[in-house]
Amino acid sequence: MLQRGIPGRHTAIQYVTFDLATAEMSIVSAGMPGPLLLRGTDSQVLQVAGIPPGLFPGVTYDLLRVKLEPKDSILFFTDGLSDARNLEDKEFEIAGLHELCHMHAGECRIELLGRIFNALQDFTTNCRQWDDMTAAVFHYEPAR
Repeated sequence: MLQRGIPGRHTAIQYVTFDLATAEMSIVSAGMPGPLLLRGTDSQVLQVAGIPPGLFPGVTYDLLRVKLEPKDSILFFTDGLSDARNLEDKEFEIAGLHELCHMHAGECRIELLGRIFNALQDFTTNCRQWDDMTAAVFHYEPAR
């Protein structure tokens, strides 16, 4: 008997390209939550859905194109961040990420990542997490 993968587990991928000449980012997602577009003090989820790769043959994936403005950032994150749970079994949720991005708008994006992971650590104190928690920020600041 041949089994593929570990039951109850899957992988996820997000593939992103950025065209410096047009300031356009192209995003394809397979099982990852949509990233957050950070523009000024606003943040919005970019809806780019796609099922995890390898689950169904012949699946196609949608491509999302986003025109970035100077000083825009894109926060990419795994669902381990938004699905992180505390002792009351409450999830951190994307709303928690929105709130942090709003509270710390204008800060250096490296500092924002630190604040996100500090908030997650506080939120999940004494509650073991089982999923990957990864985040990265792409910041667009064109040369003058």
